[in-house]
Amino acid sequence: MIVRSSEVGKSGSSEVGTPRSSEVWKSGRMLCAVWSFLMMLGVFSSCGNSYTAKGHVKDFVSEKMALEDVDYIAWSDVDSTLHLTDSMLEAMHKRAETSRLVKGKVNYQPRTAKLNMITLKYAVKKDTSMATFYLDDKFAGIVGVKASAAMR
Repeated sequence: MIVRSSEVGKSGSSEVGTPRSSEVWKSGRMLCAVWSFLMMLGVFSSCGNSYTAKGHVKDFVSEKMALEDVDYIAWSDVDSTLHLTDSMLEAMHKRAETSRLVKGKVNYQPRTAKLNMITLKYAVKKDTSMATFYLDDKFAGIVGVKASAAMR
């Protein structure tokens, strides 16, 4: 095999087509940079969804729930579920009306197959309660709300 001087790498390797050590390092660095970017994108996307969900919940509480002077105590992380059916949501809507959790008939966001959910612990005067809010998969609005018993 005849090797031209132009084919010899900086490392002195005479094999044609093998990457130089600096090229391997650069490609590894590039892969690390891409991976880091994707991780940061996921983190910021998650934070954005949480911020959007909390905004919808606060709007819903102030406009559609029969509560005044609400103190927001704690928020859960945003989670998702595929297990809520149309009949379960319908029962949830009726329960919210009959328990006077909401002010009369509420126009909820249409249900999607995947629902996002966030739980809020809040206080009204000295009573502490929790409610779970279900949002559609695009975080466009509230699909349903479910209250739990008062907590201390």
